[in-house]
Order: sequence, then C-alpha cells, then structure tokens
Amino acid sequence: ELNPKLVDTYIHRGWYWHEEGKLDEAIDDFDEAIRLDPLNPVAYNNRGLTWHEKREYDKAIGDFDKTIRLAPDTATAYRNRGLVWKDKGDFGKAQLDFATYHELAGEM
Repeated sequence: ELNPKLVDTYIHRGWYWHEEGKLDEAIDDFDEAIRLDPLNPVAYNNRGLTWHEKREYDKAIGDFDKTIRLAPDTATAYRNRGLVWKDKGDFGKAQLDFATYHELAGEM
C-alpha cells in the first residue's frame, strides 16, 4: 500500500544525499521512492539530476523522459534534459528542450 509520507521521506533524504555529494546514496533513496510510487515525477526528476551529476547521461535522459511522460507541464524537466543534451554535445535537442522550458515557464 502506497504511503505518500514514506515516498516523500525517501525523496527528501535522497536530495539531502545529492547535496552532500553522496550520489550513490541519493540514487538508492530515489530508487526506493520510485519502487514505492512508480508514478512520482519528482523522484524521477531528482534521480535524473543525480545521474547527470554522475555523468550517466543516458540514464539521466531516461529519467527526465519519464518525468515528462508523467507530468508533461513540468518545465524544469525540459530544462534539466536540455542541460544533459548540451553536455552530450547534441545542441539541437538541447535547444528544443530549452525552448519548451521557456514556453512552459512563461518566459517567451
């Protein structure tokens, strides 16, 4: 049975580990949040940010893709994925994601 407070606890602790530079611990907590609630876009987005930090670009893109499928109006997921595309050297895809980010964020 889904316990939203438990999911949030894993997400918050995962972000704490991320900020402390303990990226493997962060991934573990985001994995557990996703196991408990596989439809939670925040858990995928945060895990994507952590994969990006680890330079695991394809895993990061996969998590941002999932975030966008679950919550297509999440502007930051497009920005985050755009940053990964930029780091991978795919400036065309990065520009498209940044444009979508600005549109959703009302910055156009």
